[in-house]
Amino acid sequence: MKRFPAEVLVPWGACTVLVAALTLILGTVIVPPNFWTVMLPVALDAFGYAHAAPAVMTAAFATHPERAGAASALHGFMQIGTGFCIGLFATVFPSPALAMGVLIGTSIRIGSVFGLLWVRNHVNEL
Repeated sequence: MKRFPAEVLVPWGACTVLVAALTLILGTVIVPPNFWTVMLPVALDAFGYAHAAPAVMTAAFATHPERAGAASALHGFMQIGTGFCIGLFATVFPSPALAMGVLIGTSIRIGSVFGLLWVRNHVNEL
């Protein structure tokens, strides 16, 4: 990239995703959910994820380039499997909006924390 290396965008993207997750939780648990309290955090999450994911995925696949296709397939499988598990847990909640806010917000927070940990462990390489 011309202005910033992709790795420099990871902490910024992870923090943006973390803020999006917190606003999604607050927007569905505290405030009655409406279009803005749901879609604004989702848009912010997509924006932050788009800045963090390419560098993290490239770094993860770069260690064994001969296995990058299998690793990418496993990544997709894990995304689908995680979505399935979240969908199962959502049946426990009394309200779909509450389930979305708590479960998706929590899973996004976990992912952003792991992204920040990745940056902390690879700070010497940046």
